[in-house]
Amino acid sequence: MKERTERWVEFMPGRTITERERNFLLIFSAMVGAVSVARILTEPADRQKVLVDMRDHLLRSF
Repeated sequence: MKERTERWVEFMPGRTITERERNFLLIFSAMVGAVSVARILTEPADRQKVLVDMRDHLLRSF
């Protein structure tokens, strides 16, 4: 996880390295959670909604 953070942190929003690292962990955790929830849903439309809603939320937030 540390190597992934180091590779991706330069692409994250934030003014400082600390802020970008924090944002990476927030964004990554949110995405992992959305994928986990989507995988337990049985309806494809529900899965898609979870993923699209999370994507849209993250794009608006950061």
